[in-house]
Amino acid sequence: MKRVTHIPFTLAVVLSGGGSPAAFDVLRSLALGGIRTVVASSQRNEIALFSKECVENVPLPALEPANDEETLKALIGFAQWCVNPPVLFYASGKELSFVIRTRDRLSKYFRFLLPPPDLLECLSDDVQFDKFAKMARIPVPDSVALDAMEQLADVLPSIDFPCVVKPAGGANAPRPMTTIRIASNADELWRLCSALPEPEAGFLVQSYIDGSEEGLLSFHGYFDERSRCLCSFIEQQIRTFPPQRGRGTYMQTKHHPMLLKLSILYLQRLKAVGMASINYKWDPHSEQFKVLEITPGCGMWNVLGSYAGVNLVHTAYQHLSGKEILPQTSYENGVRLVDVRADVRSLVHTALSRKGRNIFEYVLSLRDKKYFRVFDPQDIFPFVVSLLNFLTGTIHDIVSSFLWHKGEGRPAVVRTEDKSASRVERSFEPSLDSKKEIAV
Repeated sequence: MKRVTHIPFTLAVVLSGGGSPAAFDVLRSLALGGIRTVVASSQRNEIALFSKECVENVPLPALEPANDEETLKALIGFAQWCVNPPVLFYASGKELSFVIRTRDRLSKYFRFLLPPPDLLECLSDDVQFDKFAKMARIPVPDSVALDAMEQLADVLPSIDFPCVVKPAGGANAPRPMTTIRIASNADELWRLCSALPEPEAGFLVQSYIDGSEEGLLSFHGYFDERSRCLCSFIEQQIRTFPPQRGRGTYMQTKHHPMLLKLSILYLQRLKAVGMASINYKWDPHSEQFKVLEITPGCGMWNVLGSYAGVNLVHTAYQHLSGKEILPQTSYENGVRLVDVRADVRSLVHTALSRKGRNIFEYVLSLRDKKYFRVFDPQDIFPFVVSLLNFLTGTIHDIVSSFLWHKGEGRPAVVRTEDKSASRVERSFEPSLDSKKEIAV
């Protein structure tokens, strides 16, 4: 890495394990605030590295617990060249897990704001969170917490269908499933629970709230050390993948003053600090928004808020750099952002299932002014690299599928540990049984 002199101002560093545009989301939001970024990534094809707003690359090993010491050495080695400790941003779940594991050592060289460990543990464990939310008077879907499968028969008569199953986890525990599985009756619930890894801390059976994407709203905010909200906004889903229950592919800002105030109140009850999001779904039976989850960290919505006039990432940078920040809750209504690659998958899914929007309705929904997650006409190279990565991956999948049908192997599907990305990685390996299903 090229070194010239000690850096006299406060740098922004985004930590990335690669595999999604999350680091570019953070970089782009900082750029909209006039801040250029250092990208610390474990991937050579990380699209954020090709941005004109990336001032330097800090190469990292894979963000796995076994590589923590090597990763810390690279990050601390860079930070020691800075007069002021850099502000550290983590792109998604894998990066957040690393920061949680190493927060004590990292905090000596970087500036960042994380909730206390006990709150992080609670937010990452669905069973603990359900109990904690009810104690804090935060509305969540009706649910039953079970310690073991043997208890399911006793509570089955009290369970309302459809429902979902959420295993217990932990701040450093991988999520066994990133896609919601719905049980419509008792037989499906038994099969779904039986397919889960044996959870040491139990699992949660929770009522599934049916409804369209328009009923999916999210609060996003940044809180200082005293849990004072410095800026926030509400996001509404236009489309998700999978439809009605997946991650957002097309979204917009929405004015909802009451939900904004309630969200800040909920998070202040939890004494939240740093970036925080609450995902809601409208429950027509109780006529209120129910909290599906509360998560720390950044996401695709950073870019949406930035274009709407409330830049959470830039606010975090200013605050952690020691500048006085006045609270801001005003933003433009109806600003739209689309993740084209994921949104097209949503279109294909609805077309194949012959339900939801047709192609004509899909095209009409895109007629309004919008911004794109990766494509930025002012910074085009990350999009070009993303397109090349996509084409390369598609060719690899086609070749793997061809070899599989020839009997030489099969593509193995592996679920990632990155909850926010909710993606599937593919690798090629020999097949022991061409008819065997690989569970994801």
